[in-house]
Amino acid sequence: MFAPKLRMQVWRFITYALLHAGLIHLLGNMVVQILIGVPLEVVHKPWRIGPLYLMAVLSGSLLQYTLDPKVYVVGASAGVYALLTAHLANVVINWAEMPYRWVRLTLISIFLAFDITTALIRRFCSDQCDTVSHSAHIAGGITGFCFGVVILYNIVERPWERIIKYICIALYVAFLAFTTALAIFQSPDSDPLWDSSKCTDEV
Repeated sequence: MFAPKLRMQVWRFITYALLHAGLIHLLGNMVVQILIGVPLEVVHKPWRIGPLYLMAVLSGSLLQYTLDPKVYVVGASAGVYALLTAHLANVVINWAEMPYRWVRLTLISIFLAFDITTALIRRFCSDQCDTVSHSAHIAGGITGFCFGVVILYNIVERPWERIIKYICIALYVAFLAFTTALAIFQSPDSDPLWDSSKCTDEV
């Protein structure tokens, strides 16, 4: 579990992904990881997908702490979202060489649109306590795309793809530097920039 007041135990920024809030949470992440992670590993090899996944997990806890430093985090959802958006990065960098590219792009877009819509409804249109770490999901998704553009196998690298790669590197390094600095210097008792849990003592 990532516990803000124990953030100096730096391994917690990654090992929180090994714990889940119940069997359904665990099984859901396992199934999705197998369905979307294995195809990526087959094509792009584990030595690319492994670091991408771990960096997404790290980014998830960093962004969650940055936005709402009082919240505890468990689960591998940041890594799962990274695998999903890595598929999107794969489509982008290998667009011309990829068969069924429109089908792949459509399926990924439908899933993302559905998930974002349900997250917004749960966050802003429901009276129920929302305990989902949306910021960790966002960080995982950003990591999957940016890291994917940089590290995934690009069959034919074109000049514009090289430009996108450099932009992704710059943005991700800036993100890591900013969130890491806040993780070091921001107090766990600080007021949240975004009250991500939407829960009160009465709930």
